[in-house]
Amino acid sequence: TLPIVLHRPIPPAADITQVEITRRFIGKHPKITVQVTVRLPDPEPPPAGLPMATINFGWRSVFGGVRVATITHSMPNVTVPDRLALYMPRLTPTSVEVVYPAEWIEENERLQGVKATRDMQMNNALALHASALADEIEARTGKRPTPDRWHSGARLKYWADLLDAEGHPLGAALRPHVRQWDHLNEWVANQSDQMAGRRKDLYRQVAAWVAGSSGMVITDSQLVKANRRRPDVANDDTDQGDDKARRIASIVSPGDLRATILATAKTRGIPAAKSPNKLSNHHHVCDAPMTGDPRTQVNLWCPACSVAVDQDVNATFLLVADASAHITAGWAESARKVTARADARQARTEGLKRRAATARARERSQTGPETPVADGQ
Repeated sequence: TLPIVLHRPIPPAADITQVEITRRFIGKHPKITVQVTVRLPDPEPPPAGLPMATINFGWRSVFGGVRVATITHSMPNVTVPDRLALYMPRLTPTSVEVVYPAEWIEENERLQGVKATRDMQMNNALALHASALADEIEARTGKRPTPDRWHSGARLKYWADLLDAEGHPLGAALRPHVRQWDHLNEWVANQSDQMAGRRKDLYRQVAAWVAGSSGMVITDSQLVKANRRRPDVANDDTDQGDDKARRIASIVSPGDLRATILATAKTRGIPAAKSPNKLSNHHHVCDAPMTGDPRTQVNLWCPACSVAVDQDVNATFLLVADASAHITAGWAESARKVTARADARQARTEGLKRRAATARARERSQTGPETPVADGQ
């Protein structure tokens, strides 16, 4: 028997259209994923009276972790399940935030430290033996590589294992470095896979809650990459602060949450779209421009109302007003077209990936198994 993790059962009324099997390695161990694509009957329309949900994405440091998204319903006190209460604290009667926990961020910081130690093992080995290793590989393959430019320890491990099996002294010299690199690489691969799976599971649960509690879902359309905000770090004016912000952006991945919410809403028959309009920093109550630095501050100041305003909550209220003002004027149809174009682009991208994979498989079948050659590139 094989241990499996079942995401969800196939619905009885589903018509299977495609089965895709993917094998990838987590460290030295293969992991096989079977993805089944099905065609379902048109879902039932959502019950009448459900509120509209507007969602603003981004990331900034808040109490307890990093805010990934702010969700506002058009009706107050929409119940958050107990299993999500830790990750979705309430900000106002109508708004909650999705928080990526600080503990998970700290785990990733430790992971980065282990990665640095792992890479140091490879660099130490190459610093001592790069020239001798290049001579040996050139004698065997006729090509002289540049080991000091290798970006992965896999090539070093391949040649070190080969030379060690043959009793070559260079293999014995590389053995302790390679063993340590292999051990750390296995740990990094498993930890990275567990962290990615944990984030995906959280985002799926958030998406299911949004789709189940809303009659319509509207999200902002800002490019997450262009909307990067630097979290509040002590060395705010240094390049190190920028590096930390980029690293955190990659960890929390708000774009993945947006895509998951839109896909889940679409599957359940909930109207969902991105607002085509760019949000401003005007207060949603009085329409006055707010002051403050939106990149480093959670709250901005409204001089007209003399009140501090959470800018992410304010953005969701602007989405509510924007959607309410334009839905009857054909905005919803425009939003559906935007979503349809995005779906078409995604379908084209997936088609190109499948054709590329087919071409590589055909090439491998024609040329036979490839002999590893360390060319240094």
